[in-house]
Amino acid sequence: MRWDIKKLSVAIIVGLVMMMMSTIIADAVELNFWHTGTEDEADAIGEVAKDFTKKTDITVKVSVFSWPQSRTKFLTAIAAGVTPDIGTMGSTWPTFFGLKGGMINLSKEFPKETKRIVDKTFPGAMPPCMYEGNIYGVRYDINIMLMFVRLDIFKELGLSVPGTWEEFTVVLSKLQSVGKSFAMGWGNKEWIGALPYIWQAGGTIYTADGKGSNLSSPEALKGLKFFTDMYKKYGVPHGRIDVLTGFITGEYPVIIDGDWIGTRVTIQSPELAGKWAVAPFPKGPAGNTGFIGGRGMGIFTRSKHKKEAMQFIEYLTGAKVQAKLFSMLVDKAGAVMLSANTKTWSIINLEPTLARVMKKQLINSKAPTFQVGGDESYRYLNFALEEVVLKGDDFNKAMKKADEKTNQRMKIAREELGMK
Repeated sequence: MRWDIKKLSVAIIVGLVMMMMSTIIADAVELNFWHTGTEDEADAIGEVAKDFTKKTDITVKVSVFSWPQSRTKFLTAIAAGVTPDIGTMGSTWPTFFGLKGGMINLSKEFPKETKRIVDKTFPGAMPPCMYEGNIYGVRYDINIMLMFVRLDIFKELGLSVPGTWEEFTVVLSKLQSVGKSFAMGWGNKEWIGALPYIWQAGGTIYTADGKGSNLSSPEALKGLKFFTDMYKKYGVPHGRIDVLTGFITGEYPVIIDGDWIGTRVTIQSPELAGKWAVAPFPKGPAGNTGFIGGRGMGIFTRSKHKKEAMQFIEYLTGAKVQAKLFSMLVDKAGAVMLSANTKTWSIINLEPTLARVMKKQLINSKAPTFQVGGDESYRYLNFALEEVVLKGDDFNKAMKKADEKTNQRMKIAREELGMK
């Protein structure tokens, strides 16, 4: 038999090329990224991921789920063992899922990368993502509560921007007397809205050991009483209200809402330029601590690409990428995605006065700590607030019941995880 060396060489080369291509295809990594939020936000993540892909050859597929459906979606995926690689979600969820085995302990599996991210994060933003020194998530973004004031209407009414609780009640009384009102958007008649007042009175929701409720403490009750009195004594509206429109029309000359309101007022009502301002929370007996919300982000235990997932998370939380996301969302949707990365704030394009006040309040704000059973127990405080505000039930009895129910739920949650 005679071998055709030329044909044989070609066959060998083709075979080698095919083997190399199959190896490349087999080694190609696509990260599955589930985002809790809006389509615009998911599109922005997909856009910044393109540069990451160019540098690493790692592709990122972004899927989006709304806030109402997201938690159930993640829980179902964890139970079925078909999770994505990465998820953005409520700030306490990475820890909640992590303790149930659904998400990895980042500080254990990627200590150096996690430390680099956390070292650049506003300290008050991290407590929901960690438990007993273990970090299950990092912050994707943050939101803070701020006070917005119609300076023109305040001037007409002879009012000054309130700096204390006492000054705030003067404003509430005056507004009520002329048929106007203060209004709260984010956290209206709910635990999120009440929590800053608990802190400002020197109280906490949980006991120092994190195993039970502290709602029965004098400080917590003082903050909750101030919060509920705003509705009962001064007619602050509750339920579904359009806070932004009310602020623009002057129906609500002072509001407390998320940081995004400043951008929306600027875009929707440029004629109000110079007629409104942003201010920190009025100070209570223990200060003017505000609330930090926003999303956490972590890696699921079932991910087959944990190293690449951590690589993308570190990229996504970088100052320049966070600034790009900020700019894209402001330009496209008029939304504000505030970065938890302290270095981002010096390179984003925020109106100077707004940025100064926001940063001042951010430094005096914090996110609630994660505690076992905490997420499942907030509803009891919500029930109590509804009973007091809507039904006129006795304040002390309602809060006592919330305290007892919270303790019961937290005890059950700890037992379910085998904790004492």
